[in-house]
Amino acid sequence: MSDHSKIAFNSNDQIHFLNKSDIHYCIIDKNYCHIFTSSRKKITILKNLKNIEFLLCNDKFCRINHSTIVNLDEVKNLMDYFDPFVVMSDGSKFQVSRRKKSFLDTRIENVYSKAV
Repeated sequence: MSDHSKIAFNSNDQIHFLNKSDIHYCIIDKNYCHIFTSSRKKITILKNLKNIEFLLCNDKFCRINHSTIVNLDEVKNLMDYFDPFVVMSDGSKFQVSRRKKSFLDTRIENVYSKAV
């Protein structure tokens, strides 16, 4: 499945069709998932992050902690301190869990070593 394939998300009274490449990050908040897009739009849906992770399962997305999935193309910086975090292209910052840190490093290496 390519990054330009569309995914349908059901939100209250409407269905949103989004290209994968337009999704910047997804955050879970209790029973709701907030999807943030390149047009700075926030779409709230009633799905858990595991379902979203399954839909976005390609090498451009990575789950970085219990509640966040990021689009690797939108990661501006990876701050590799004692408590690592990513800075997104829109300035948002998200903590990277210790468990997910090595997975994120491997994913970034695989994605961007292919591009070079």
